[in-house]
Amino acid sequence: MLQDGRVLITGGFDGPPSTRVKSAEIYDPATGSFATTGSMNLARWLHTTTLLPNGTVLVVGGGSLFAEIYDLSKGSFFLSVLNESDRSGHSATLLQNGELLVVGGYPSPDTAERTHEHGQGRAEISALAYRWGFST
Repeated sequence: MLQDGRVLITGGFDGPPSTRVKSAEIYDPATGSFATTGSMNLARWLHTTTLLPNGTVLVVGGGSLFAEIYDLSKGSFFLSVLNESDRSGHSATLLQNGELLVVGGYPSPDTAERTHEHGQGRAEISALAYRWGFST
């Protein structure tokens, strides 16, 4: 949910054939309408989106080692820093110190071999939000 009450909807799975998508839309519950916005740079599925204090949205995981930042004022996604690992089906929580805690999930099949990450119970703290100056 964005600061103005609208909802950013990103990525997903489209099929058949089943493929990740990089499209994004904004849903306005007040009007019940959907509007397209800029697409993500990379297709994602089972990723997380986290609203940051400055109103931007951090997109992590779902088939990419790169995070993205969505800037509502520009309607655009920008590639962010490289993550330590790519997770899918995880949770992401913005901590009070501005860091993002990424927990659970599993390595995405197309990146697990690249990152040599095969365990499922791994948690990591990513300083993405802090590095971008979005700390609270």
